[in-house]
Amino acid sequence: MIAKILAAGGGVITISVTEAYINELVEGNVKHLELSPSDGAFITAPQRRHIFATLRDIADWSGEDKDTIRQNMRDDFCDKTERPTFSLSNTDKETARAFLTYLIDFCIVWGVPTKQVLYDRTEDIDAYLYACLINKKCTLCGRDGAQLHHYDAIGMGRNRTEFQSTLPTRGATV
Repeated sequence: MIAKILAAGGGVITISVTEAYINELVEGNVKHLELSPSDGAFITAPQRRHIFATLRDIADWSGEDKDTIRQNMRDDFCDKTERPTFSLSNTDKETARAFLTYLIDFCIVWGVPTKQVLYDRTEDIDAYLYACLINKKCTLCGRDGAQLHHYDAIGMGRNRTEFQSTLPTRGATV
């Protein structure tokens, strides 16, 4: 529900909402509301494109209808994050960003093939890298079985000279 702040001060905020919403609150005997601040910034065109492209990739992979996938993924996201249902036509930027991260995580966990590399779609690169790391996926191409670079890193109690001396010499058989 979008509400407009009319006045604020002295610990009191006056908001404006629709009459239908007020009736819904009264009928439901609601005593408390949870408010989320918004700077008024709505979903951007690139966010919307990335979300719909990712949903299309998931639909192609699963064989389900695109609209069914969109609704199911949105509902699951709202349940897991305890957010109210939203529309991709007018949601705020933060919800769109969180939903896109959720979709990308889903693709990584389930191995959904995508037409575009996921790091080009993500806005939260740290979450993307973490998801790839945990699921052993290559961050560049998305292939399974990626290994951590520098697993036995030099400088973590290992000596460069000692490390070099343990390598086989040219022509030696291993």
